[in-house]
Amino acid sequence: MICLRCNAENSEEAKFCKNCGMDMSYTPPAKKDSLKQSVLFLLIVLGFHYVMFIMWEAINFYVRKLTASGGNSTEVVTIYKVANWFGTGSTVILMLILAIISKNNAVRISLIIFILIRIALNFSYLLTS
Repeated sequence: MICLRCNAENSEEAKFCKNCGMDMSYTPPAKKDSLKQSVLFLLIVLGFHYVMFIMWEAINFYVRKLTASGGNSTEVVTIYKVANWFGTGSTVILMLILAIISKNNAVRISLIIFILIRIALNFSYLLTS
């Protein structure tokens, strides 16, 4: 039997390692499968972005009808700004919730980076419009 701490060879009947004294009956706890959680979070974010894309296309359809019927350009800009803030706000909230409940630090860091990028892009959009 091999010791988990020092990798020393011990007899099968040994209760403690002859080299370091570790309890040979010790078995490390099983690691939780964080890959499944990471994939689930990725699918949630992608699904949410797909829903937001459909919403954005519906807004574009409405705006095209509005402008074809001689709609006010101020109204169109307002519609786009509200949609942009709703999309950014809901995306940031979703990613923040996922970052908080994630047990995987790489997923947390990635989500926080995406949140910061999303907020920066939204503010750059506001500055140019």
